[in-house]
Amino acid sequence: MIMTTTEKLRKVFGRRFTTVNLNGEVYEHINVPQKELKFCEAVHYSFDVPIRLNHENLYCPGARRSMGFEENDLMLAGTIAHNHLLPVSKVAESLQKIPVIKSVKHINLGLTEEMTGDITPDLVIAYLQPDKITGFTIRLARKGIVLNIRPFFLLSVCGSVAAACFTEQAACLSFGCQDSRKFGGLHDDEVVLGMPWQMALELVEPEESEMGNVTKHDEGGYPK
Repeated sequence: MIMTTTEKLRKVFGRRFTTVNLNGEVYEHINVPQKELKFCEAVHYSFDVPIRLNHENLYCPGARRSMGFEENDLMLAGTIAHNHLLPVSKVAESLQKIPVIKSVKHINLGLTEEMTGDITPDLVIAYLQPDKITGFTIRLARKGIVLNIRPFFLLSVCGSVAAACFTEQAACLSFGCQDSRKFGGLHDDEVVLGMPWQMALELVEPEESEMGNVTKHDEGGYPK
């Protein structure tokens, strides 16, 4: 039986992943919540249903900054510094290292197989247990790709993963932030991995040609 792309992705990433497209138009139904959502919150919901975020329903200041909806670094740094009892200068320094996506009109998350016939995803975002990351690191290394580890405690899913993956076209890993664990459904034993769509597609293809005569076995959480 031929597997769909979604089934192949699920085999590699597990069930807690979503596909993300910026600005594309789909002809199937997609949920546009009236309720305001954080980006990480929408990612979590989109594991089960397609969701569209836009200027009206994306309300998290960090996510609005990451998607280029607002330029609020000074105010955002002050708020984060106050909430975490940190120097504003240190928070501002971290923000400068988290990229911003430009020209976003809306964000489609959780694309169905039918939707990907209309538009091409830009990213895959997955919530994974750390032992799985070892396997992904090995797979990426076989292709000459180094995992970009983002050490920041803020703007995890929206900035360190989504914005960084899109702008830098890199595979990015974040350890989460307080909002993603409180609102975004990120479990205590999970981290966030994101990668460009084409890179994700390369990972779901059979690896026999790369493996040569190496015996396949579970190496520290090799993704099945």
